[in-house]
Amino acid sequence: MVTPTLFVNSCVWGCFQRQYKILSASVVLSLSPPSQTFTFRVSLPKNLPMTIVMPYVGTQTEHFLIPSPLTLSIGQTKYQEFLRVVRMWRHLVALKRSGQVHGIDSILSHRMPGTLAVRCPACPEDHFNMPDSWRNTPESRRYIHRRWLSVDGNFSAQKKKKRDDPGDIALGEGHGYCAETSAYRTYLSAIGDSPEKSTCAHLKAVNMQNKAKFKNAEITGVVAVVCARHGIIQPGAVVDLQKGERYANADYALAQALRECHSLQEVGLTYDVACQYMVHLVTRFQQHFPHMVPVVSRMTALIPKMHLAGHKLDCGYRWSLNFTPSVGRTCGELIETVWSELNQANGSVKEMNHGHRHDTLDDLYSDWNWSKVQNMSDSLYHSLTDAQRMAKQAQLTFENIPMAPHLLKEWEAMSTEPYKEGGEWRSVYRPHFAKAPSQAAIFHELSLKEHAMERAGTAISGDAVFLNTGLQIHAHQRHLKEQSASTAGTDTTHMDAEIARSRLKLRRDIDKWRKSQVGHFPALQSLISEAQHVDPEEEPLFLPSHFPTVAQRQKLGLYDLGLKEMELRRGEANDALDSVRLCIKQLSVNLAFKKKEIRGQRDNTRAQSILKSGIRERDKYVQKYHEAQAAMIRLGMAPDNATYRPLRDTDLWIKASWKGMRSAMAAVKNHGSGGQGLVLHLQVPAGPNGRKMLIGCSGSERGLIGIGGGRGRDPRRGSPSHI
Repeated sequence: MVTPTLFVNSCVWGCFQRQYKILSASVVLSLSPPSQTFTFRVSLPKNLPMTIVMPYVGTQTEHFLIPSPLTLSIGQTKYQEFLRVVRMWRHLVALKRSGQVHGIDSILSHRMPGTLAVRCPACPEDHFNMPDSWRNTPESRRYIHRRWLSVDGNFSAQKKKKRDDPGDIALGEGHGYCAETSAYRTYLSAIGDSPEKSTCAHLKAVNMQNKAKFKNAEITGVVAVVCARHGIIQPGAVVDLQKGERYANADYALAQALRECHSLQEVGLTYDVACQYMVHLVTRFQQHFPHMVPVVSRMTALIPKMHLAGHKLDCGYRWSLNFTPSVGRTCGELIETVWSELNQANGSVKEMNHGHRHDTLDDLYSDWNWSKVQNMSDSLYHSLTDAQRMAKQAQLTFENIPMAPHLLKEWEAMSTEPYKEGGEWRSVYRPHFAKAPSQAAIFHELSLKEHAMERAGTAISGDAVFLNTGLQIHAHQRHLKEQSASTAGTDTTHMDAEIARSRLKLRRDIDKWRKSQVGHFPALQSLISEAQHVDPEEEPLFLPSHFPTVAQRQKLGLYDLGLKEMELRRGEANDALDSVRLCIKQLSVNLAFKKKEIRGQRDNTRAQSILKSGIRERDKYVQKYHEAQAAMIRLGMAPDNATYRPLRDTDLWIKASWKGMRSAMAAVKNHGSGGQGLVLHLQVPAGPNGRKMLIGCSGSERGLIGIGGGRGRDPRRGSPSHI
């Protein structure tokens, strides 16, 4: 039912004193000047087709059902007016529920004025839920007053590039969860473009992100900050993205979330790109948020557990929640649950004007926060009881592990802080495997030996330089073969010219190297003459590994050179395995990103091309490894060598290892009291390669990720590491 028309001389948002009598009569006005009103509850005839005005229904959001379209008895369509009134109604309700109309800012004066956000009642907040003497807490117990935040981007919360109403502004501009538009745009214009590059496998997924998404999108998503332990979205800490997720966007959202953290002694942050994000964070804040520098300078940043599996092994110890003291069982992934729920409204939100979009997002975020607050007591109670039970189990299991008392004292005296040594991050939790030498390292060692022998007058060789140059030429041959194969059957004049230039350069390199080869090993002259009538990439180099028997190498004077080639080939195989591991991690991250974020035929086609490129890169290094392995076998290595085994297709993926871990854990459970629980360190028998693995500490060099590395979480039982 629509009430009679009411006229008011002045009607703007929030003029409560002038509209008090109208609102008291359960009436909401339309736009200024007012020409129409709607009751708080619109009564409708039965059996009338209904349309849900709000795209999302929850605890706090009002549920409006209206005819489609809403038609008055006089025949006038008032659907658009009703939509505008709904926006007004939501804003008025937010003002009432936040306490702003009751002067709550005078009571909670330590908070930002005018805020409409639902706050987290469990996170430490000075002057609100912390004792007066909290600053006197001993340093060993300060972690109980640490506020944990999580940053993450959501590329589904987009806004279409279309004609907008420039006068459509958010009614709660800057007072809800979305940052104030004008201040944010001023900040971005001062930042400019800042392309970020990374050497970490996880972050290279940004290549797919920039190429595969965001077409016809004015806003490509949002970056938000939530409290990491309770999932409450922080006030003013949701910002729009323009060109994918950049550090500049995350910086602004983080600065908004930290506005009320100046008095806190400790702040924690989880971010899936923390290993790179934190490198220049203080410098960026000094330039753009100098008043926040003291807060970010004492902030502890770590990587969420699920995302950690895609990072380098160094990140698994430097930025791990598992190996950082006083973080409990914080996983850092709670912000992902926010997106999984709120993404249901993105189909409607992306069609809205700028102001309407922010108002709707603020309303959805308030509903999410309010629902979390309502269920928080039960959730925290169950978390507490589970933690108490698990702590007892872990302590009992730990006490039943046989270990010498002097080792306990030695371990307790060790620092758990990671440190850098020899270009690698070390930690007491990281098993120290002997690092396989690279080809460059072995070449350097051989060169030093030859130089020492030359100075001693015992020999003048130069074999190391000769062999290393030969292997480089062989690598060039392999690359040219791959390049030719990739262009076979296609009309690519430009690529043909490039291949011709590569062939010419390769021919020159081989001819120059041949002169040294004939000078050192004249017995090869006849073989070399017969082989120079083919393309340079097909020409055999006649290295010692070309001759499979010892007798052949001895006859040609290549026996000693073969021993040195064996060493260099071993380094070549090690380099190839390292590259294969990195490619596997990149493929795993890109594939997960494609499944989660990519939609539509065009974007899937582009993403698929990136995945295929990654597979080709991986296969290139697999081929390099197989060639090095075959050369070592011809030089005398046993075909069943346990260290350098053939790589199968099943070896070229990141694999969870829960079956092996659980069997090992079961053996430990049966040792001692037999109670349930897990151990911190468990050494399992050596594998075929003679290496040992510490479950709960790290991943082996074959790509197995242990419990402590944050990989392979069992969805049925939760994270198994409780220590």
